Amino acid sequence: MKENYYVGLDIGTNSVGYAVTDECFNLLKHKGEPMWGSHVFEEGKQCAERRGYRTARRRLDRRQQRVHLTQQIFAKAISEIDERFFIRLKESALFREDTSGRDTYIFFQDETYTDKEYHRDYPTIHHLIKELMEDQTPHDVRLVYLAVAWLMAHRGHFLSEVNKDNIAALLDFDSIYGNFMELFSEKPWMCDDKEKFQSILLLNQTVRNKERQFWDLLYAGKKPKTEEEDHISKEGIIKLLAGGTVEAGKLFCQKDFEEKISISLRKSEEDFQLILSEMDEEDAEYLIRLRALYDWALLVDSLHGCSSISEAKVKDYDQHKSDLNVLKNFVHKYCPDEFNAIFKSVDKENYAAYVYNIPKEKRTKDYKKKATQEEFCDYLKKKLKDITCEPEDQEVYQEIMLRLETYTFMPKQVNGDNRVIPYQLYYYELKKILENAETYLPFLRETDEDGISNKEKLLSVFEFRIPYFVGPLCLASEHAWLKRKTEGKIYPWNFEEKVDLDQSEDAFIDRMTNNCSYLPGETVLPQSSLLYCKFTVLNEINNIKINGNPITVGCKQEIYGLFEENKKVTVDKIKKYLISNNYMRSGDILGGIDIAIKSSLKPQHDFKRLLRSGILKEGEVERVIECITYSEDRGRILRRLEREFPKLSEEDRKYLSKLKYTGFGRLSKKLLTGIRAANKETGESFSIIQALWETNDNLMQLLSDRYTFKELIEEEQRAYYAEHPMTIDSLLDEIYVSNAVKRPIYRTLDVIKDIKSVCKTAPQKIYVEMARGQEEEKSRKKSRKEQILELYKNMDKAEVRELSKQLEDREERELRSEVLFLYFMQLGRSMYSGKPIDIEKLKTDAYNVDHIYPQCRVKDDSLSNKVLVLSEENGAKGDKYPIRPEIREKMAEMWSVYHEKGLISDEKYQRLTRKTPFSNNEKMEFINRQLVETRQSTKAVTRIFQYVFPETEIVFVKAGLVSDLRNQVLDSVKSRSVNDLHHAKDAYLNIVAGEVYHARFTTKFFKIDQDEYSVKTKVIFGNRVWRGKELVWNGGKDIARVKKVLAKNSVHYTRYAFERKGGLFDQQPVRAASGLIERKAGLDTEKYGGYNKSTASYFLLAKYTEAGKKTKQDVMFVPIDLMETKRIMDNRIYAEEYVGKTIAQIIGKPRETVQEVSFPLGMRKLKANTLLVLDGFEATLASKSAGGKQLVFGSMMPLIVDGEKERYIKRLESFSKKKKQSKELYVEETYDKITKAENSSMYSFLKSKLETKPYNEIFGGQLKVLRNGEDQFEKLTLEEQVEVLLNILSVFQTGRTTGCDLKALGGVGQAAIFTTSSKLSNWKKSYKDVRIIDISAAGLHRKVSQNLLELL
Repeated sequence: MKENYYVGLDIGTNSVGYAVTDECFNLLKHKGEPMWGSHVFEEGKQCAERRGYRTARRRLDRRQQRVHLTQQIFAKAISEIDERFFIRLKESALFREDTSGRDTYIFFQDETYTDKEYHRDYPTIHHLIKELMEDQTPHDVRLVYLAVAWLMAHRGHFLSEVNKDNIAALLDFDSIYGNFMELFSEKPWMCDDKEKFQSILLLNQTVRNKERQFWDLLYAGKKPKTEEEDHISKEGIIKLLAGGTVEAGKLFCQKDFEEKISISLRKSEEDFQLILSEMDEEDAEYLIRLRALYDWALLVDSLHGCSSISEAKVKDYDQHKSDLNVLKNFVHKYCPDEFNAIFKSVDKENYAAYVYNIPKEKRTKDYKKKATQEEFCDYLKKKLKDITCEPEDQEVYQEIMLRLETYTFMPKQVNGDNRVIPYQLYYYELKKILENAETYLPFLRETDEDGISNKEKLLSVFEFRIPYFVGPLCLASEHAWLKRKTEGKIYPWNFEEKVDLDQSEDAFIDRMTNNCSYLPGETVLPQSSLLYCKFTVLNEINNIKINGNPITVGCKQEIYGLFEENKKVTVDKIKKYLISNNYMRSGDILGGIDIAIKSSLKPQHDFKRLLRSGILKEGEVERVIECITYSEDRGRILRRLEREFPKLSEEDRKYLSKLKYTGFGRLSKKLLTGIRAANKETGESFSIIQALWETNDNLMQLLSDRYTFKELIEEEQRAYYAEHPMTIDSLLDEIYVSNAVKRPIYRTLDVIKDIKSVCKTAPQKIYVEMARGQEEEKSRKKSRKEQILELYKNMDKAEVRELSKQLEDREERELRSEVLFLYFMQLGRSMYSGKPIDIEKLKTDAYNVDHIYPQCRVKDDSLSNKVLVLSEENGAKGDKYPIRPEIREKMAEMWSVYHEKGLISDEKYQRLTRKTPFSNNEKMEFINRQLVETRQSTKAVTRIFQYVFPETEIVFVKAGLVSDLRNQVLDSVKSRSVNDLHHAKDAYLNIVAGEVYHARFTTKFFKIDQDEYSVKTKVIFGNRVWRGKELVWNGGKDIARVKKVLAKNSVHYTRYAFERKGGLFDQQPVRAASGLIERKAGLDTEKYGGYNKSTASYFLLAKYTEAGKKTKQDVMFVPIDLMETKRIMDNRIYAEEYVGKTIAQIIGKPRETVQEVSFPLGMRKLKANTLLVLDGFEATLASKSAGGKQLVFGSMMPLIVDGEKERYIKRLESFSKKKKQSKELYVEETYDKITKAENSSMYSFLKSKLETKPYNEIFGGQLKVLRNGEDQFEKLTLEEQVEVLLNILSVFQTGRTTGCDLKALGGVGQAAIFTTSSKLSNWKKSYKDVRIIDISAAGLHRKVSQNLLELL
């Protein structure tokens, strides 16, 4: 094998394509087969879903722990009067025959007092709590326990820091209002009458009415206007406080959100947290404080003026009861025919659904959830809105309709608004109950050896939470970092005596600290560090350009001064500063910066007074910021400040503890200040932070070849890894990449390991392209036609009358043509002369689309770089830039008008009007855009490869280069619907594109000011490319050679085999049935239901004897449930018993029927995606089906089609994708190049594939559907035919385990699933030879098993 070889890699989120070549782009061979392949695997899932389950599980566990501790404290006193009380509670979910006694009731089984009397006296738990709080007379200890246990389980939220003994402060409006208003440097309104503000907030009226009243109070009755400087819309704030919904893009004035996010303060906690996760820290803080105002109103309203929650809930109960009587009487009188529909029938939104009075047998998927109060009120409004009632009932009717409108009719005790109840209110109730109860229950006053009474213990259990920085209390856990003071069992009441909180917090900080993205071993700075904020601001403003030209360093430094003077700097503020200081004119274009400035010097402003007065030095401020960033507990921050900064006054410490900083950056202090490098041209030396200040280069530019930072950083990395050798796992943890990136890296390393085992040495070069992943399809918010019409609305009607008429006559699909779209956007005029364009001649040679920035210098095919012009104007311009002065002068006014009207973007206007040619730096920047990858995942892969292959050159190929090479030079298409072999071909092209581009533009040989060059793909690959005297690419000859390689399909195709992990089963319990997983140990699933869809981690091949009248032997693929995997591998006897039991369940026979269980392949795990070959048909074992009776396979036989067919399939794919974005789209034969004749030909081709090997034996059952459906296919519309053809094509899709939709042809919706029996005896009917193939990641090594049918 050659020593110098190249490896090309195409790394996606669920695939790795690879190719191995020599320096001349020839594929190397191993055992006569080309060394290239596609390795596919399941995409790595993010941790969020698992974290959600884990959090819910912990919350429930801790709730049960609190109740259990409560039981322990009450146990002795209750057992003296009712020894079976807790047993009855524990067995309350069991059928009576399964309980340990023969009790009739759950709570009370006394002769004179049973559950009947209990529910009569206390219809709800709140009735009981209210009485125990108010009545000091002795009550049964069991009643006290039931109230206390309920409060332990439902203790409210811990978001408020108000003292639990001062609950009046919870309802203090001034502090909550003040917290919100302090976010604004300029107040959004002036309000002298806060009581009026409160009263409006508390009104139960429509959103519109409340809005109007706020406008009257705050803006003199006028709709509030949002100023240019405002960060948040005043109108949006008012709408949210009134209970309405606002889009994020309209609420935050200077933000562009990729997706439409609807914000409402009424949303559930989970939904609201999802919204916050989409916001940056500043925007989230606005929403959190707004929500606090809104929640204050909800809390006050839910208390109904009562002194306790339970008193208010009893009022709700009484109100509901009263409303129900009124409603029933009203319905009986005015719409008796609707009575059953409203109260009795099973409906999604009627009263039965509202109170969930639905029979168990009817609680199907459609009726799983209770109707909300809003849904029920909306339902009733529709039923009652058209009633004409008698005068004496008019007042009642109006009251009902008003309360339906405000969603306050028939309130329930349990509702979404309960989320606003803080624990302090429930603590008050618990404390009151215990104070009354201790007068007649002596055990509550009893103390232990430490002098702690049972009453104090109960109160401490109620309010106890394990601090986040303490972590797991079990030191045996690998995730624990707890530091103890003393040994012994930890309880809520002795927690601080047993646990060393300070040491535990220090250990937590050590665990939490991440390492620098560039310098391993160096800890990252907090995001709010003074140094890191300076870096983010400079890194952002160093990109600023005016009319495409960089600003001066002095100007940049003045802009930085704006950040020092203002907490919030906007683009508009920067523009105004630059104009007022004569750096730009009002018509100039400010570029290089986003719509919204993301960075700020907020911490510098927070500490301005303390820094200026000398109370704190800069280093001390950084330590304070670090302390606040690590801690969420204000009390601990105060204690730490007191300990570490005794010179601070109490007032200063309180101020600092209120500051909120979260998150960490990705860079370390050493990277920003500790590495001094030089500019290679000038020799000037500086640190990164100095360079950011003294130049206008951003971090990526500083790490380019113009400076020595990159070399010094690599030297630091090598030195660190030499001293601290790391595993791949620890290295990935250090650079903290997501699961979605980790998995492809692991799979890629396995592929390269396989290649290296053949080639014996490391590759000379590795060419890598990282795919961006499959983005979800996003519908365009507005069609092109809508966009143009909206622009025309704001223009002179006479000017666009004819154009509007022309546009109305056009269908949306026609505007997919950029020529026609540009015609309407340019008001039917040439952009270089203003001459009218004849719409009828658009498709002729009379007009051209010109690239403003010449294609030879810049690769930019966006509409911002395209204009429609007369062909002679395009010819005259050629590849020159800027546009000639005479054209600029002549067209200046028209371009300016178009820009003001929104017909051309800022970017396009700047490109048209620019007067200066490209500088050498700009030209190099355009080239680097094609060569330099900046994504975080790419940096991670670079670090890993450099560590594993220190002597190998890693070359990244920018996503898009290969696509251009395919389309523009090789005239080759790639269809993902056909097969997965394109990953290997892309990897091969990565070597070609990477080598040629890097050779052409290598700094050592490429001189931008002397070299006549072009970045056009066709030009680069159409000519010879040299690296010094070495010929790297021989133009047309090499193009022909590469085309020949791409025509081959001898690609190694592998799928990663793995043990399934994750959820043990479907989380939703199902009704009683056999064969389910028990909900709890010992609960018969045929009585109590259980869980189904247990996860099969892997399979074992088991041989067994089935006893009966006729004894018979068989072999079965037995699924091993995830929850049993470890025990089975550790205990052979248990494995045989478990497998025997599983086989009995699968074949539906008693356990004793299955005998003599053995494992002919030993305990070999047959993992998911194990490769089998069945009479020559390769397939992977995917999963079990029908409880293990069936096995599901995925085909591993890629469909092979010729180039023309693949091109046509690509057209079908493209149209289908566009159709999903725009439902109104129709096939235009001339544009889409899709016809009925071609569709029929494709249909016949796919049918013929099913008629021949290897597909006829596995999927031949679908032949009948295709033959019978041929006439039906011909009758379908072109659009329907496209979808049907793609559905038929999916039959051949490799790895597929789901069905294909062939309903349009008379077939089924889940067709062509490859399943077979799990018993090998049934395979003999269909196959003669079945073998397991052990295959390496790259497919270069294969090991074939014996024929499995011989085991029978």
